[in-house]
Amino acid sequence: MIGTNDVTRLEKDMTDVLIVDEVGCAADRVPELLSAVLKAQPGGEASGYYRLEVPFEELGLPDVGEFSRRVDVRLGTPQSRPVFGSLNELRIPLSWEVPGHAAFPVFEGFLEVTPLAQQRSQLTVAGAYRPPGGPVGAAFDAAIGHRIAEATIRHFLSGLRHAIEARAVS
Repeated sequence: MIGTNDVTRLEKDMTDVLIVDEVGCAADRVPELLSAVLKAQPGGEASGYYRLEVPFEELGLPDVGEFSRRVDVRLGTPQSRPVFGSLNELRIPLSWEVPGHAAFPVFEGFLEVTPLAQQRSQLTVAGAYRPPGGPVGAAFDAAIGHRIAEATIRHFLSGLRHAIEARAVS
């Protein structure tokens, strides 16, 4: 599991991702709602879970049906950090992996929550993954794998947004 410091990688075989979305929810409520969605407690030892789906249509690929995997998700201890003036962003360490399958990348990064308005926040998933499969996996990642990873994380973040907003109004 990742720590609370910035993701630092000395290895050049990692692929960076940065995906941004907005959610109709106050920033201070996001951690509790995120815990409910992922069934994981920030800073807890137990992992939660989420079903990641590859959105083939977003990639312009033929509709080959659903391809999804359940991933174990870990949330680290949220930390507040100044962004601009008195504006603080909440940074929650985030990692996931497909249990028992080395053929899928392990993601390590952060979910950053930045207040935009009283009931509106920006969600950012920032982090990196190592393509599995050594040199062949790295070549696949360079050709199309990184597009699949970005689309999958964008789909993940959109799913979180919808689930958080549904819980925020109830």
